[in-house]
Amino acid sequence: MSLIEIDQSTRSALIALAESEGIWLEGDLVSKVSGSSDSQFEAYLEEARKLNEKKVKSRQDSIRSIASLKDRLKRLESGQGSESSLDLLQKKTKFRMMESIIKTALIVILAVGGTATILYILAMFTGKDTELIGNTWSNLLGILLTNSFSIVGTIMGVRYSQDNNDDKND
Repeated sequence: MSLIEIDQSTRSALIALAESEGIWLEGDLVSKVSGSSDSQFEAYLEEARKLNEKKVKSRQDSIRSIASLKDRLKRLESGQGSESSLDLLQKKTKFRMMESIIKTALIVILAVGGTATILYILAMFTGKDTELIGNTWSNLLGILLTNSFSIVGTIMGVRYSQDNNDDKND
């Protein structure tokens, strides 16, 4: 197909429009117009082509980002994206709960063990009979130790169970 020739008055009007309002020829029309022998209009067409390429790239980027956003929205609506967020939130909550259980258990164990040890030491230094408190102290520390291992074992079992469930779901 041959190029379109534009008369001098139209060329001057297009150049004036570009200079005054920043409006240029664009789209497929730019490649179909001939600049003839007018160097000023040829420069106008070259700049119009450059601007057109920039606008096309910008539109393509916009279309890509819109498509990406639509894809993300579809995944969120179908539950794929929210499922992983919910799973992560549940894991964080479980971790915080286990952390608070361990802290509380340690505080109780240390408080009871410390109190019994202090009473035993006081009884030894005051010369009181330590047979009863010694047996109590020994039994109490054995129970606390057993309970602390029980708590740790239970938590480790829950974590192991969760890891196995996560592997099966994947």
